[in-house]
Amino acid sequence: MSPTEQRVVLLSPGDPEQRTGGYLYNKRLLQAWLELGVQAEILPLSWPLADGDAARVKALCPGVWVLADGLLWESLAPRLSEQRAVVLVHSLRVWEPGQPQAALDEEFSALGQAAGLICTGPEVQALLAQGGMNSVLALPGTEGTPGPAPRGVPRLLCAATLTRRKGHARLLRALAELRELPWTLDCVGALDREPETAQAVAELVQELGLEERVRLLGQADEMAAHYHRAHALVHAAHHEAFGMVLSEAVAHGRPVLSTPAGALASLPSSAKLTLDEDLAGLAAYLRDPALREALYQGAQDAQLPSWQDTARTVWRALEEMEKR
Repeated sequence: MSPTEQRVVLLSPGDPEQRTGGYLYNKRLLQAWLELGVQAEILPLSWPLADGDAARVKALCPGVWVLADGLLWESLAPRLSEQRAVVLVHSLRVWEPGQPQAALDEEFSALGQAAGLICTGPEVQALLAQGGMNSVLALPGTEGTPGPAPRGVPRLLCAATLTRRKGHARLLRALAELRELPWTLDCVGALDREPETAQAVAELVQELGLEERVRLLGQADEMAAHYHRAHALVHAAHHEAFGMVLSEAVAHGRPVLSTPAGALASLPSSAKLTLDEDLAGLAAYLRDPALREALYQGAQDAQLPSWQDTARTVWRALEEMEKR
């Protein structure tokens, strides 16, 4: 990729500085493009959309490539009948709690109006393919430096916004069954996306008598110290489009214990342990020092793609879609 006169505008639903996976992907994609000489910027739109947002998009120059975050596309698409836009699909609404199956049909209808689709995770791409829609897979890159070997009692890190989909409740219940083993758990993630879920998780910690072992730390602006303090990242999500924290944990030299969601399939087998629905593998990890050491070493040795690799993939996809 070389510097170009072509300009890309990425449409963000609300504040682009939010620290969840999709927003971080957008921000790091933009940074990588700028490093590669691409003229790119993020255009924040209101979320939910305001009356003037469609007009702001329509006012962009005809030669601009418009890349819309999938979160806002369903609402924005009916207002942009004359505007070509490629959609960056991080997740699907149907996976969120309380959504009817009809939500998938509605979302597919909107995505079918896009000039092209780019998915950030294999599960989303597979579901779109089942609906007859082609897309390009652009997995998130990674950044991070492996930290020193952790010491002492196994410290687990759960880095996930406290929502029902992320599975905090089943993680706590599984660990409560292993209270005879030494372990601690730090939960890092926003508490305000589903306040009722965050409250229920806090109450469950009390109910299970895990106050001395579990900390609910809220959102963190800098994750490196949390990764390096942990022995492993544990991820109990029921559904996951990708889950950037999984690959980032490995980039920081920490193995991943996770349900088979999103990013797990793309990680080296030597740096991960797949958990079933009951999270039974947690017991093996906590009981076996040799297994912990092998997984740690696997994460230290792992080679993962960079954000510039991701930026090149998305750029090539935009070029190909422009030719259609």
